[in-house]
Amino acid sequence: MRTLALATALLGAILPAMPQAAQDGFRPFSATLKAQYWTETGKYAERHTTFARSADGSHAFISDEAAPGDPDQTPRAFFSYRLNVSKRWRIVTESFTMTAVVTYIPDDRELKALASSYGTCDNLSNGTRTQLARSTMFGLEVVETEIERDERSLIKEWVAPSLQCFALKRTEVLDGRLRVNIEAVSVELREPDPVMFQPPVGHELVSPLMQEQRYKARFPGHELFGQAVYKLEQQYQSGLAASKQRQSK
Repeated sequence: MRTLALATALLGAILPAMPQAAQDGFRPFSATLKAQYWTETGKYAERHTTFARSADGSHAFISDEAAPGDPDQTPRAFFSYRLNVSKRWRIVTESFTMTAVVTYIPDDRELKALASSYGTCDNLSNGTRTQLARSTMFGLEVVETEIERDERSLIKEWVAPSLQCFALKRTEVLDGRLRVNIEAVSVELREPDPVMFQPPVGHELVSPLMQEQRYKARFPGHELFGQAVYKLEQQYQSGLAASKQRQSK
């Protein structure tokens, strides 16, 4: 279930994004996040990731587990996602297979939408969230928001308006039990190292289909993107053609 949730979140970032409000610029920062998960049977899992964003909107979600342990017991996809605005690259890496997919983004509108994927406060004013309270985290003002509430579930995020409403904390409660707790453990308000927005050293550059095939070969019976891989492959090939055409001019 956790792998599915992570893959779904990743697909939301790498498939074409919906247009967002235009940004005048982004406040550069990086944050280390600790994610805790509890299954229905009470099993516990923990994961650390780093989120970084540059002033131009380039950003990265990078797993701190460069060499995941014991993958053969419980195969899980360890994704990292990077957007390099200046090079127009969308980079998806998978640590078990040591592969990276670099997709060129020719469309300006899509590039701007992707840059704003983690940088808009629109949901504080468009009625999609309920604002509950204000406090501070790491010296930054945060707004406690309620995303979803029904008979079984309650989802909240604590967002920082000065960081374009990036969520410094998120909790998900199901049937009265905490299932997900994601919280920043450190925040640095400075321009991240540019290497964070490049394909990582040691990863082989492949297409989405090749990445999927490598993962299936490593873990028979498991998949990364399922049927969505064909859409990702189409985007990859279209971007490759556009990049070659642009270089030839």
